[in-house]
Amino acid sequence: MKKIVVCTVCPKGCAITVKDCGSQGVYYAGHSCERGKTYAAEECAAPKRILTASVRVQWGNRHMLPVRTTAPIPKDQLMAAMKALKKITLEAPVDFHQVILSDIVNTGTDVVSCMTVEREGMQ
Repeated sequence: MKKIVVCTVCPKGCAITVKDCGSQGVYYAGHSCERGKTYAAEECAAPKRILTASVRVQWGNRHMLPVRTTAPIPKDQLMAAMKALKKITLEAPVDFHQVILSDIVNTGTDVVSCMTVEREGMQ
């Protein structure tokens, strides 16, 4: 298996070639630092992403609230997490970094708000 991974650890964006050499191990080329090599190994073994989304808010000065996970979650669970968030409707007020959903889809990661939403008419 040969895969090219674009590293996102730093602004360089190295194109790292990852090649599985069977019993000889895994070969990495194109990384300019050890962090890039670690990133490529994790990306090939079990890719993870920070999930960002929006949830509905009632009675607030905004109708949608941006949210994100506190840590990366497995890429294959992103759609299940999105479905779980789609079912949520909050009531204002909501504080910045307030936990919106704990342990989303059994990943051990919380979903938190990315901003404050005041209750409409109470600012």
